[in-house]
Amino acid sequence: MITKSMAGELRKDFGNSVLLGVNMEALDQSVAGTLRAGDIIDIYTVMVDEEKNVLVEKALGDVTIERSYTSSGTAILKEDDTSIAQYITIPVHQDAVGLFYQSLENRRIEIVKHPQ
Repeated sequence: MITKSMAGELRKDFGNSVLLGVNMEALDQSVAGTLRAGDIIDIYTVMVDEEKNVLVEKALGDVTIERSYTSSGTAILKEDDTSIAQYITIPVHQDAVGLFYQSLENRRIEIVKHPQ
């Protein structure tokens, strides 16, 4: 679902990057509720192989959250410490988008937030 506030005009030039949306409800484990625009995160993929070995790989690192939204699509401001983030957008280099989605195949995502 896209709301009017999510379709607002971008105020930055991302060069060769595109904004990638991440729905926090779709994540098995995340830091939902604490993510705000300007936060820096790493995104890992996790998979358990046939021998029950856990495989963890960093899909994206040092990514700055561009936008953060509530479940109703309302943008969350950086100073808002009560609204729960359900959807975030992050800039990803356009050449890495396909590789990112390919790395998610049969895996779950975990997000690690950098300390402030």
